[in-house]
Amino acid sequence: MAKLYICLLALLPSILFSQQRSPSTIITTDEGGITTSGDTYAFVVGISNYSYIKPLSYADKDAELFVDFLSSKAAGKVKKDNITLLTNENASFGNFTSQLTKFTSKKYNKGDRAYIYFAGHGDAYDDMYYLLLHNCNPAGGNYEVGGGAYYVGFLKKKIANLSNQGVQVILILDACRTNELPGGHSSTAFLPSAETKAGEIMMLATSAGQVSIEKKEYANGHGLFTYKLIDALSGLADSEDGNNDGKVSFAELQDWVTRNVRKTAEKSQAKQLPFFCCVDANSDVIISSKDAAFISDWAILKNPSSGANTFAARGFRRGQTSKEPSPDSNLVSLYNHMNNAIKENRLWGENSAESYYTQLFMTNPTSGITNDAGYILAGELIDFAQQKINLQLQGKSLKTFKEEQKNTTGSQLLREQYKRTEIVLKEKWTTTAIMLIRARDILLKDDPTLNTILLPKIRFLLSKSYLDPKDVNKQSSSQDESY
Repeated sequence: MAKLYICLLALLPSILFSQQRSPSTIITTDEGGITTSGDTYAFVVGISNYSYIKPLSYADKDAELFVDFLSSKAAGKVKKDNITLLTNENASFGNFTSQLTKFTSKKYNKGDRAYIYFAGHGDAYDDMYYLLLHNCNPAGGNYEVGGGAYYVGFLKKKIANLSNQGVQVILILDACRTNELPGGHSSTAFLPSAETKAGEIMMLATSAGQVSIEKKEYANGHGLFTYKLIDALSGLADSEDGNNDGKVSFAELQDWVTRNVRKTAEKSQAKQLPFFCCVDANSDVIISSKDAAFISDWAILKNPSSGANTFAARGFRRGQTSKEPSPDSNLVSLYNHMNNAIKENRLWGENSAESYYTQLFMTNPTSGITNDAGYILAGELIDFAQQKINLQLQGKSLKTFKEEQKNTTGSQLLREQYKRTEIVLKEKWTTTAIMLIRARDILLKDDPTLNTILLPKIRFLLSKSYLDPKDVNKQSSSQDESY
């Protein structure tokens, strides 16, 4: 069986109950944009640059282009504060995990729409499917301990929880262009578990066993699926083959995208057939409406002379919050101290990011700024532990690292990276495990699955501490069981 590098791209617009929704739940705004009966939110991820895996070319730009669509009248002009955008290094395992937890645990109302879009690599291992994050180290496919990959089954549980609340969820996958699995295992792609319905609308870029295509010629650099998806959402799915009523239904979208992706792929002597689910129940659901401004901007962007592949630089930042900072000056001061400590790689100990978060929590545990600080800190602590695991998987020690860096010169950015790596290597295994436990406990109230996700990593770190004679902070085996 040929090796297949399943790159999961884009958890796109999949937001529906498992039962059929009436088109009457969709409202057209006065400006002509489309929205649901509630508010619209989006969690958008695009990763082209990977630390340990062959990079993609345009996955990050696919994500930014999807945000362009969401911000247009065609999608109902989703508020910037309702969109979480993570690209490249900001889509690390820790930040992805903490921000996805934040996104899926917020209070939604029945009738709200929630987009989840992921563009990047994915992998199958032991019949389990994972989204590979920026700092993923496949390590032969052992994603539970190493990796930095997110199991799709946990994502499906989150989607099911949202659907059960009456949230309309839309999910999109757009696969990568390579054809080797990072873990070195062959696979026939998406087994039924990857296509399991959790109450959402699903849009997958390929059928089982197929590789997605990305090319410079697609609007100056995009994946074929996202390129054709935006074409369809701009109105072509309605005007070319639909009922030409100015709105793009899910049925029209499925038909147009499936046919046009297949035809375009065949021109490159390739096979790519998208997978949609489930049109029978959701055929009348309106995904977008025609918007003259969006159609015009998209036409310009598709012109090779434009030289650009997204509408504009978006300026989203890591851990972006939709809440205004607390007016309490003490909270603001502690929040700023925490972020400065993170920048200076002081995550643990005296005057650390963790100590400032603890003060925030003790001062006002229910404040929005305390809540946001918790998600940011948890992501940083998870990434610290993940980096220590990755370095171990690479066979790196403090001694070998220092030898490698003896004659190395570089930019300020590289020097900062070297400094952080040295700090990670110097940290005790037990302390790192306690840091990961702290991150888990911060997030556990919002996501009980975090214990299952992080426990193998915690136990790996503790096992390393028992084998390290220099690790003086060892935990007892009886304590280990509580982790």
